[in-house]
Amino acid sequence: MKLYSAIFAVITLFSTAEACKCWNSYGRHVSEYTHACCTYTGGIFNNGNCDGDIFDKIGVFTKCCENLGTESDCECPDCPQEDARRKSLSLAPMTDAERADFAAKKSEKQRSVPFIG
Repeated sequence: MKLYSAIFAVITLFSTAEACKCWNSYGRHVSEYTHACCTYTGGIFNNGNCDGDIFDKIGVFTKCCENLGTESDCECPDCPQEDARRKSLSLAPMTDAERADFAAKKSEKQRSVPFIG
């Protein structure tokens, strides 16, 4: 039974990693754009996220969001909120290097949570 729990946990981890949204410069999710880009990439629009097997099309999803004047959170789900927080404090937005570091730290925290099964 623990094997099934472990498999389910791995599947859940990967499925949530592929959930993407389009965010505006104010740190707000733009559902209509997410839906449009999700449809364009062949994903499944569900609860405001683009879910499904779009892992090999994350770049396409990201470019779609950018073409609509928004930014994708596929590679860094918490970056739009962090950018909005910085903007509210009159700080500069994150650089590309800071975004990569921020995303890496977030994924380390998610992986470090122990699985209890």
